[in-house]
Amino acid sequence: MSRIGYLKSAYQGNREELHGEIITLQIQLKIKLVPNNLRNSDGAPDYIVCAIGYSGQDIQVGAAWKKEKTQIGDANFEFLSITIDDPSLPNALNVAAFKNDSGDWDITFRRRQANQSAAA
Repeated sequence: MSRIGYLKSAYQGNREELHGEIITLQIQLKIKLVPNNLRNSDGAPDYIVCAIGYSGQDIQVGAAWKKEKTQIGDANFEFLSITIDDPSLPNALNVAAFKNDSGDWDITFRRRQANQSAAA
């Protein structure tokens, strides 16, 4: 997995948001994850992902879901599954964010491998 960005906690009034950036060879995107106050089902995203446009205005470009994974030894850890899509992108960007030792989030990318059995 490659680290391609970060998220840090920020407060807007009494609401916690996550602000950060994704940087690749072709993308430099300032983003923020805003809690989804309209979440009405288990499958609905926990966060709305907004990019900051050239005008400084927030543009909704995706969604994020809180996930939990069990590690070896039954220790659970939380991560964020993030999808970003925009007409300017050739494909949707699917990334994950994991908490690091400082309490911030590292955004990582791993290209999905083609199914080996499908190639046969």
